[in-house]
Amino acid sequence: MPGFFDALSRLDPQPGEVLLEICIGQGLGLEEALRYPIGKVIGVDISQDMVEASRERVAQEIAKGRAEVIQGSVDDLASIASGSVDKVIHMNCCYFWPDMPKALSELRRVLKPGGMMLSAVKFQHLQQKPDDIFLNRNEAQYIEATKTAGFELVKSQPIRLGSGCTGIHGKSGCPVPYGADYTAIFSLKPDLD
Repeated sequence: MPGFFDALSRLDPQPGEVLLEICIGQGLGLEEALRYPIGKVIGVDISQDMVEASRERVAQEIAKGRAEVIQGSVDDLASIASGSVDKVIHMNCCYFWPDMPKALSELRRVLKPGGMMLSAVKFQHLQQKPDDIFLNRNEAQYIEATKTAGFELVKSQPIRLGSGCTGIHGKSGCPVPYGADYTAIFSLKPDLD
């Protein structure tokens, strides 16, 4: 989770914003995002088991209306209104998307004009993994697909984590494994469509 904590802090959630996390797993990222004074966090995962675990983890925030957990696929976010999300984050997720262009188009659709997406990825670690599981393993192709979907200012930045967590956890610290790294790919939805 140190990588997610770092990525979330780089996305810089602001008061009142709506954040969408894709591939939420057991909800640790949702829990971290809710430590920020943002308006609402929406989490989406295709696995019913992960959705149930996440709902349990953030149940109090769901009751307050600050969190929502949805079972669904990134390439069909019909339950999320167009232009309703300020920021999107996903980590180690896009490798599994069977229809990358459709998924990126959906993420762009739900973002407000000027909205930011941060894709936290480790493409360099996937080259020896089975390609029937890890469908998307090429950073250049992902960046090109992001641009083709209509995102602007797509910027890739290698991140090497230090010895402690950043973001909300930065003050209390948390263990960071040696050699922890990821690539942050920032993408912006244009102000005018």
